[in-house]
Amino acid sequence: PQLTNPTACDTFVQTKYEGGALVVRHQGVKKRFDFAAEMAKKFGLVAFFADCQHELLPVTAGWRLCLIYNLVRTNADGAPSTHESSARAAIANAAKSWMRDDSCSCEKVMVRLEHKYTEANLSFNQLKGRDREMVQALHLARDEDHDTPLLDVHLALIAHTVTGSCEPDEYEYDHYDRRYDSDADSENDDEEEETSDKHHAMDDVHETETRFSQWVAVGDLGVDFSGLGYDEEEMLDDCELVDGGEDPDEEDYEGNMGNYGPTLTYVYRVAVAVVWPRSRRTQMRCAGGLDSAVALFAREAAASPLMSTFNTCRQIVHYCNKNPSKTTARAVSALMNVLSAMRKRGPKWSGLKEYCEAAG
Repeated sequence: PQLTNPTACDTFVQTKYEGGALVVRHQGVKKRFDFAAEMAKKFGLVAFFADCQHELLPVTAGWRLCLIYNLVRTNADGAPSTHESSARAAIANAAKSWMRDDSCSCEKVMVRLEHKYTEANLSFNQLKGRDREMVQALHLARDEDHDTPLLDVHLALIAHTVTGSCEPDEYEYDHYDRRYDSDADSENDDEEEETSDKHHAMDDVHETETRFSQWVAVGDLGVDFSGLGYDEEEMLDDCELVDGGEDPDEEDYEGNMGNYGPTLTYVYRVAVAVVWPRSRRTQMRCAGGLDSAVALFAREAAASPLMSTFNTCRQIVHYCNKNPSKTTARAVSALMNVLSAMRKRGPKWSGLKEYCEAAG
């Protein structure tokens, strides 16, 4: 099966053949497209997101001519918005309830995306299908009374690593004569050839690790929020991070090593949208990584209202004073450079720079 990134399109040209069906799998759903009986009179066309697993089955008779190409959206900003105002209102009400609930311990909420993304293509600009609509609705949820955004939205890639034991490969290593056991009959040899591309099955799980491996801010700016840990309680609707029947994105098999049996490592990569209340923006950014928090502040300061930027800067300085071990010279220098560049916006900026210098 193929697993690629753009949107794929397969065109089956008029020829006579048997077999050769196209099988597409996504989110546990399998679709089979079989055009063999109709190809003598017309051609077939199938389009799908190419992160779907898809497989062209063997042709048993005749010839199949298939043109395969990618469909690439070059103007994502011009794509129509299909989310409804009722959905935005529901998100806004839920966000307000979350912010009012002092008993809620969740700092952030994660929503699993439906499609597969890699470190190379995880971006707001390349979100697909319902993922794009959902993230857009989260981003546009507003407090109508004050006409302000309610949520900060980021994209993140989670690496879930599972290590455990498994049955050895069919050719078991013989520790006594240091050779491979070749007693398997030819029937087993044939079966090995047929199943060699399948994953090993894990018997017992010994260790798991789950962490964020990548963060992307609005505007497709990569940020380092490694200070924010993964908490399964923050996954919306108790959604399972990894489905039990899901194939891993990476697999590492290590055979018998003499004093212990085979070990198997699965790595699953899952893309999520991560949200937190806009009112906690500075707090969450600083907790994620001070350097990235200051970089985002510098990027947004010029276009933000003066008082808002003034308050954000004071919150960053307050965080630095409370967390000196997490404060870097690079972040402080970058913050002072922003303030120096913004002095021309008004006398308050000079006073804020002096406040920051006095604060440390």
